[in-house]
Amino acid sequence: MSRSSLITDEMRAAIGVTSARSTHIVEAGAVRRFAEAVGDPNPLYASGAAAPPTFPRSFDVTPPAPEFDIPLPDILDGGSAWEFLGPIAPGDEITASTKVCNISEKTGRIGDMLLVVRQHVYADRSGRTLATQRSTTIYYSASASPPSGGVRGRTAAARGGSCGHSDNPGEGVYVEDASVGTRIRPLVKTPTTRQLVQYAGASGDFYEIHYDQAYARSVGLPDVIVHGALKSAFLAQALSEWAGDRGALLKMDVQYRGMDRVNERLTCAGTVSSVLDGGLVECDVWTERDDGVRTTVGKAVVSLASRSGA
Repeated sequence: MSRSSLITDEMRAAIGVTSARSTHIVEAGAVRRFAEAVGDPNPLYASGAAAPPTFPRSFDVTPPAPEFDIPLPDILDGGSAWEFLGPIAPGDEITASTKVCNISEKTGRIGDMLLVVRQHVYADRSGRTLATQRSTTIYYSASASPPSGGVRGRTAAARGGSCGHSDNPGEGVYVEDASVGTRIRPLVKTPTTRQLVQYAGASGDFYEIHYDQAYARSVGLPDVIVHGALKSAFLAQALSEWAGDRGALLKMDVQYRGMDRVNERLTCAGTVSSVLDGGLVECDVWTERDDGVRTTVGKAVVSLASRSGA
């Protein structure tokens, strides 16, 4: 006998409805705290000239999720698709809004799940969109074990391909040096509980599984786990450093396929999958544990500078 649907009329009525817009002034201190929480030393963030790509995660939207009653008590971040359309810097006035795009249900290793996809839009005072984020939230019950695996990758030594980079990290790689198979410069992170607490404060994500060991274990986790959004920020840092000051990260779409515990090394890596017109390259990107398991996988589009200056 099949169970009844978890999707209620209230949920269906919320699909496509845009929230009220909330207004935020970008503060230099908030930008510095976010960059410090990510561990990103880019001097542009410390000086107040710009904010890290995924900084808009720190903006609260109205109403806060969920917008409707959900019969499943626990939450996982399934992934985020970002588009970066313009710079955000201290002093900017940003309006944020969100809407539910889709709600689906499935049954898997962690039992019954509701998957809610939301589109978040961040615009400047004139209404010009500066960034969008399409997020997937997974609601489930911790009475079943949450997923702990990931995608098995090839070890760093076996991937092959040249590593496109400049000796000056601020300069970045030139598009002439990027071809299919070129590796972005790897970025290694070892998140600590302190860093997760810093990120919780900087981003506003205070879900206890990321810093309260007792709570994490009470919902079936072996330890506190790294925020999915923090892994996105790590990848954004790696891609931005690879592109350099004259390049830019334009798009990043990642899914979280496994969990990462604190004090375990995580390598942010990627390879060029195609070279597009106009100095653009598409990359496959991932975060990988030392055992070769990729716990975050996705794609990104990066704009690279040309030696000719064109």
